[in-house]
Amino acid sequence: MPIIEGNGTRVRVVLGESNGVTSQQSPAIPMTILDGRIDSGSFCAHLLNDGESTWLYAVKGESTVIVGGRKVRLSSGQSNAVSEVSSAIGREIHISNREDESVHFVLFAAKPINETYVQKRTAHHEHGSRNCAS
Repeated sequence: MPIIEGNGTRVRVVLGESNGVTSQQSPAIPMTILDGRIDSGSFCAHLLNDGESTWLYAVKGESTVIVGGRKVRLSSGQSNAVSEVSSAIGREIHISNREDESVHFVLFAAKPINETYVQKRTAHHEHGSRNCAS
């Protein structure tokens, strides 16, 4: 699995591409999955493609995430989703660690598929369908 290392960061490119490093490609839709660690006082960045949405999960530690001019603070167990970024708002995700302990994060990025799905529920719930984009 390709790894991006340097300046206090170590990011495994599980699927897709980041910072010029390419891993296996998704068999169904273009998607990027990153599994990263950031040391204290360091940061990393990932450039999203136009129209992609992203989900970032803080596995461990506290980080500051900036995307599209919006700043969010994530603590262990928290996540943040950003829908369909564009060049107009900025496509770079910047993840920084200002804390004393290292940060561990996971990032998923892909274009929305906008398909309807049907969910079968238990006996206590009804069947339902919902658009994946909502």
